[in-house]
Amino acid sequence: DPEDEGVWQRFHPGIGTLTTLEKMRARRAGLSLPMWCQEYLGIWPPDNSTSAIDMVAWADSAVPQVELPDRFGIAYDVAPDSSSAAVCAGWRDEDGVGYVAILEHRQGVSWMPRMVAAVAKKYRLPVRYDGIGANHGPSTEISRLRGVQLVSCTAKEAQAATQSFVSNLTDGTLRHFDQASLT
Repeated sequence: DPEDEGVWQRFHPGIGTLTTLEKMRARRAGLSLPMWCQEYLGIWPPDNSTSAIDMVAWADSAVPQVELPDRFGIAYDVAPDSSSAAVCAGWRDEDGVGYVAILEHRQGVSWMPRMVAAVAKKYRLPVRYDGIGANHGPSTEISRLRGVQLVSCTAKEAQAATQSFVSNLTDGTLRHFDQASLT
């Protein structure tokens, strides 16, 4: 029940640390039920007719794959049930156009710490990850490997990055290589 405050407390990780129930009540009053469910409970429509991003804009932003530039960032994410993991790269070109690419996406998680460490060491890059959920186990393993700097994102940073990603897509300043695992 998305109106049950007990559900809010179970599903929203920020209550009690980043926000309060009082603020959540005020936010709920200002949003439609579908928007509330998406924004604060992670509940999306049950069909494929609605998407978090504009799939026409996504298709239009695909470009042929290029080599990684001299400067880029890497990050990883693990599926909530740890069934798969992905390692991604992102950068901006001299014109400010953002690029995102999957470096590796596979079933399971055990492959990922060593792969991330190899890329981080080769390019001398810190590795970013969302510090919530299934990412914790791999972060412990990665942190044991020498020469890897891990940077945990806060929920606020992850939300800002997501907003930037969608805004860049909408305004035509995001490119990707039409990789099925990213799409």
